[in-house]
Amino acid sequence: MSDATAHPESIPAEAPSKDRLQEVIRGEPGVIGKVKTVFLFVLKLFIGAWLCQGMYGALGPLSFLGAIAVIGWTYRAMQRQALKVWWKRSPVYEEGIRFATFAGSHESTREHVHWPNWFISQSYLHAWPSKRNIFAKAWYAFSRLFASFFRNVGLGFLGLFTTLVLTIIPAILWEFSWYQGWNNSFTKGYEQAAVGPSVFLFGAFLFAIAMLYVPMAQARHAVTREWRAFFHFRSVLRIIMRRWFYCFLLALGYLALTTPISFFRGGIYFMGLDPVMETMTPVEQLERLRGTILLFCLVVVFPAFILLRLAAARIYAGAVKELVEAGQSHQVSIRPFEADALGKLRVAELPPQKRWLPTKILLFTSSMTGRVVTAILAFLVWFGFAVQPVASVFLNWQPGFKGFLNRPLVQMPWCHWVPQQLVEDAKADKNKEKLTH
Repeated sequence: MSDATAHPESIPAEAPSKDRLQEVIRGEPGVIGKVKTVFLFVLKLFIGAWLCQGMYGALGPLSFLGAIAVIGWTYRAMQRQALKVWWKRSPVYEEGIRFATFAGSHESTREHVHWPNWFISQSYLHAWPSKRNIFAKAWYAFSRLFASFFRNVGLGFLGLFTTLVLTIIPAILWEFSWYQGWNNSFTKGYEQAAVGPSVFLFGAFLFAIAMLYVPMAQARHAVTREWRAFFHFRSVLRIIMRRWFYCFLLALGYLALTTPISFFRGGIYFMGLDPVMETMTPVEQLERLRGTILLFCLVVVFPAFILLRLAAARIYAGAVKELVEAGQSHQVSIRPFEADALGKLRVAELPPQKRWLPTKILLFTSSMTGRVVTAILAFLVWFGFAVQPVASVFLNWQPGFKGFLNRPLVQMPWCHWVPQQLVEDAKADKNKEKLTH
């Protein structure tokens, strides 16, 4: 029996003949492969939560680098998600070619055979140098050990920068209104009492307007891997208008998933009133609070951040796919990676796919009236998202990017909510112990 008969799945012509790469594409069969997949999934989930929490204070003031790495890792996962959307609606999929086979058979998509790595480079062991020179192998091992982390941080910085361009002004207005409110309460300047609330509401208005655009712009940035694509306003707005209803559902997802985050952040204040916490030393209190935040990031923050970004990538990829199938790709200025992937998948060869939503909803949301109504509803949801965390910030206020300047599900998932006073008390307690010993 020939190999073609034994394995009906074909591999595109660009597939390299290296045995190691073919092992990556096929994956390990049976129970061992499933156990390995589950283990790696749990490990990557835990690392993501650890980075969101602030790496347990490992880098001190630089703990925000972990959250930036999470942004970069997520952008890589978003590109992979878009590629899977296109693959599933392509002749390649109908021919029975698995996603891993397709991705591993092309240089431009090979990194997407598996989910992104946090630290070591993709396919670290399988790409081991064939030369027996010990110095070459040692250099490879050293240079690739943290290659993914530096790449994640680099992509994360660009992702954070582009998002802040449109969201930092509302955040600054919130911060100003907060200081104005406290100053007014102490100075009894009742004539200026309306300044704080009005500035805050104006910031919320600007934030809601920006968030009608930001999620799809983030998806375009991630999928194209070009930071300038974030500011392709015409292309992004065309995607949004084509997917108003899905963007509205995405806004509802942001509002729903930020609710437990707001409750938890405000609840940290009440943890300090727990009689059990009062019997602990500052060091023990700090360790318990860090562990609690880590668990919360593992269960809520990191999964919510990833889920929302992947949903945005699916919405964006679906709209691009429809435009390509309809021969209207010029409307969104298809970028090189998109053109290359869509061409290799031969997406344009298939007729336009019918959407699964009921026809009445499609007709309504596609009309001008439906778009206006959906846009207004989406704006109201984003406005609610903007003002929701006020109570939690009041109970557990912290300056800068620990406070109003950062919304974990929008800018960066940095949940470093440990009160600074507790950190200083724990440090003083440790120093006191050293002196006594």
